[in-house]
Amino acid sequence: MPGIPTPLSRISPGSATHNKGRIEDRLARQEASKPQGRLGAAPTWMKPQEEKIWRQLAKTATGQLGAGDRTLFEIAVTLKSKLETHTISPAEVSQLISALNKLGFIPVDRPAIEKPKADDPLDRFDL
Repeated sequence: MPGIPTPLSRISPGSATHNKGRIEDRLARQEASKPQGRLGAAPTWMKPQEEKIWRQLAKTATGQLGAGDRTLFEIAVTLKSKLETHTISPAEVSQLISALNKLGFIPVDRPAIEKPKADDPLDRFDL
């Protein structure tokens, strides 16, 4: 299993020379993962309520969304509209959560909810 890559800013010049190909590949992957184009405005076929949801989601997007995310964003907006009008099916709720997750709206590192601890009679001695 590969380890965690060293940040490029911490790689020594000797290591950079020795591993030139690996570093170039890593930089190319980083460049390729950047969004191309812009998300843009809502499509003309959307209803006014969906256009409002489009603007809200686009405004609160934590990641950078590009033209390649547009179709998935349209799906998320239409499903969110169904959610707000209470016409969404359970399967569509799962699809909405998946779409929002792929678009970066759902935090990955959110801590799990801890089970409440039982009262310990010795806690009264803690300072």
